[in-house]
Amino acid sequence: MSLAIAVKAADGVVLLADSRTTASIDGMNYRRDDVPKIIRVGQHPVALVGEIELLEPVIIGAGIACNPFQGENTFSRDCNLIGESLRASFTNIYGSFDQGLKSMPGYQTAGIFVGHGKYGDEEGSFIYQVEPQTYFGPRWKNGIALAGQHIHGGAYYLCRFLEPKMKIREAAYLAYFCMREVNSLDGTVGGGIHIWSVQNNKAHDFTEEWQGEFSKRHALAVESMRNWFKPQASLGEVG
Repeated sequence: MSLAIAVKAADGVVLLADSRTTASIDGMNYRRDDVPKIIRVGQHPVALVGEIELLEPVIIGAGIACNPFQGENTFSRDCNLIGESLRASFTNIYGSFDQGLKSMPGYQTAGIFVGHGKYGDEEGSFIYQVEPQTYFGPRWKNGIALAGQHIHGGAYYLCRFLEPKMKIREAAYLAYFCMREVNSLDGTVGGGIHIWSVQNNKAHDFTEEWQGEFSKRHALAVESMRNWFKPQASLGEVG
């Protein structure tokens, strides 16, 4: 399984994904921690989770066919074009889209697009999520998007601590914190975390710049949280 998180910050959007893949072969569990799950389609990063080997070539092919995010089309329109191409590709591969959906072994397979464009009359940074269960129709996500194995506390921390005025660096750290907390409970999520942002229609990979700092901050935060639950003097003993 995988985990990808997108967050809309005050000055752009951030997109993070882990790098672990797992497989069970002849009763033995294997994992790799070096699998990049964020690719670029046009000028925008896309995170893939679940059955990546099925989804990645189709999305790359859709990106080539649609040539998205290059001209005057809106971000939502380009996402719809990719969705149409994905549906056509699955129909060609499996004979029908529904048969393709049945053949896909992982239910939580999804892609998250982040980028700069228009939603109605509003121009800015947006998040769209595509999933085979919704026939790859892009869904606009208001603020956050999570795909993959996020139930182990990841969604809670993100919703609990995200602030409207948070800048991309702090939004990225919050998403990083959520991923590490999920990893502490679920071994199918892990490896290095890739960190991307989109600001003013420009994508940037901050993985090397921020990952070391975020790792240290997470360790300090967890230690501080442990202290919350250590025995403390009762109110009668204080002073």
